[in-house]
Amino acid sequence: MMRVDAGRVVVSGAGGGIGLGLVREFAHRGFGVVALLRDGAKRADLDEAIVGVEHLVEVQELDVRDTSHFKMPRDVAVLINNAGIRYDYLPVEEIGMDEWRNYFDVNFFGVVALTQLAIPLMRDAGRGIICNINSSSLFFPMPFLGPYRATKGAMAALTETLRAELAPFNIHLKEIFPGPVATSLSGGGILHRTPAAASFPPYAPMAQRQRNNQKAANLTIYSTAEVAPAMVDHILDTDNAMRDGTCAMSRQGLESWRPGRGGEPVIAGVVRSLQDTPS
Repeated sequence: MMRVDAGRVVVSGAGGGIGLGLVREFAHRGFGVVALLRDGAKRADLDEAIVGVEHLVEVQELDVRDTSHFKMPRDVAVLINNAGIRYDYLPVEEIGMDEWRNYFDVNFFGVVALTQLAIPLMRDAGRGIICNINSSSLFFPMPFLGPYRATKGAMAALTETLRAELAPFNIHLKEIFPGPVATSLSGGGILHRTPAAASFPPYAPMAQRQRNNQKAANLTIYSTAEVAPAMVDHILDTDNAMRDGTCAMSRQGLESWRPGRGGEPVIAGVVRSLQDTPS
């Protein structure tokens, strides 16, 4: 379990939703936190959330599409890659290439950029945790989420590779697949409205069926305050599985997607084989 005095926690996408919830939870546990937010207008929400622990939180503005001017704190012990975007639910054929590139610049290349900055510092310190916030939408072939799910699939593959590469340096990888959580992204999603794909006649029946299915499922939507404590527990526990969800639905999806705690038996076996001394 990572100790409070091990170093600071860096959280991207800290202006709201899960990122803000994690900043608040880590700070209340006594960790020093660097909260990165792209939109300075969200500073007021963050300031309100950390009343009483503001002395533990350093706030910086950062668009993860350009990290050239960002200096990762030398005492970074935990990096949480949470920044992400999701636009309208549209068919693949109707999404322009500029939008596809923007998805990857934020949701994937932003993760790569921050991770590259953190690795050498964690390696020098002889410890570290990198946690990537994924999405339970990856578990199902959901229509109209093509670019978003593609970035999350790339993130999952990257997380597995990093786990193997960084194991010799005592740097641990974590990945969380949130289920329904009340965030700015979920507010515009199919839990609340019919996908924008309905405006394209060939896809209208599927879009309406998707909305009807979501209404019938009547999924519980959790607050960030409800899910953040268990998320932080999972991030800090370096002895448990790499992957976790935030509710029964997301955890069951994880079991189905990668049998056995998100593929833990297979992944852990590969990592062990790479660490074993050849006979």
